[in-house]
Amino acid sequence: MIEFEEDDINEIIKKCNETSFKLNTLDNNFMYKLYKIKPYFKLFDIEIKYKIIRKKFNNNSNIPLIVSVGVSNESLCNNLIILDSNINKINNKYSEIIFIFIEDGKNVHESYVKKYKEENSNENNLFVINDIMKKEIANHYDKIIRKINEDYNYNYVDYLGVSFSGGVGCFLVQINNKINNLILMAPAIYEGFTNINKNQSIILCWCIQDKIVEYEKDGKRLINEIKEFNNKIILLIDLDKETNNRTTHRLQHNLFDIINLL
Repeated sequence: MIEFEEDDINEIIKKCNETSFKLNTLDNNFMYKLYKIKPYFKLFDIEIKYKIIRKKFNNNSNIPLIVSVGVSNESLCNNLIILDSNINKINNKYSEIIFIFIEDGKNVHESYVKKYKEENSNENNLFVINDIMKKEIANHYDKIIRKINEDYNYNYVDYLGVSFSGGVGCFLVQINNKINNLILMAPAIYEGFTNINKNQSIILCWCIQDKIVEYEKDGKRLINEIKEFNNKIILLIDLDKETNNRTTHRLQHNLFDIINLL
């Protein structure tokens, strides 16, 4: 049975302060709680330690926002700072923010790719391997979200996925029918949607200067795949001459204005 064991939030502050995205630049209202998810999951023989950062709001909402981003510490901390700086835009919409991540996610990802290639010597396409990993993580997220819903009597959740976890969200929504709004920022996915409720609400967001998951190539392909689905919103953000991946391949402030209107 899945359990949530409270941990020390200072671990996250310390982790981020070892990157260029320093949480100690935030004010003293960084009122989040950190939890370990027990028992640990596994991919092959690789132990996957999921953790969640939670921030609850004092309102009458009964829908949480699940957030998940890329696998690196830099992605975790960069996006966490952006989320926190926009929290006042959505703190009346959601009951809480639940930020899911894999501890030491970058090394877990590299270990998984290496192990997969060892056991499947005919498959060297990294995009395919990444999608297979995302499908497995989506199954884990499905179990975690169902447990959250059970514990807090939530009927539905909104899911916000960035980059790698945007791809996870594409697979997650195909197995979990309790996702209300699927919100994807530059989702990294190779396979795309194969089985989804045609009335699923989908919000896609891209920074057009993003060179990691490019709108012209990846974005337009994914948009073409979801043309048959209803209630989709596409938000394109132009940062003019900005080309730094630290600012283009991440959550964008404008996205939270859209989320608040959903």
